[in-house]
Amino acid sequence: MLFYNFGTLDEFINNNLIENIKQEKNKLEQIISLYQNKKKLSSSNLLDDLDFIIILADSLKEELTYIISLHDKDLEDNYNEIKAELIEYNKKSDELFQKVLDFESSKVENIIDTLVSDFDYKDNNILTISEKTRKSIFAL
Repeated sequence: MLFYNFGTLDEFINNNLIENIKQEKNKLEQIISLYQNKKKLSSSNLLDDLDFIIILADSLKEELTYIISLHDKDLEDNYNEIKAELIEYNKKSDELFQKVLDFESSKVENIIDTLVSDFDYKDNNILTISEKTRKSIFAL
């Protein structure tokens, strides 16, 4: 997702490569921190999904560190390797953000299901009272 805003990967590399990578690395650090906190608060059935997100985000952060080191050594000599690494990074980052989206969507679906079942339960247990007789309609 790093260079999707640029016309081409070459344009990305020749422009603000390092600055964009540092920003992306910071985002990954925030994702890792967020999901580590969620892991502490989550039930055991969510731990595998959370672990996967954390491990993948950490792996991507390491890839960015490697790309930065290639750039710092010599952009011209490492240009093709940087390009290949960025392509791989984007594939994996797409996977990460899809996993995050799936995880968050499933949590929202669970909340909605719980609310709907609670509403159905309460709705089925409400007694309707007749204004004339002051008795439950079900008792009439």
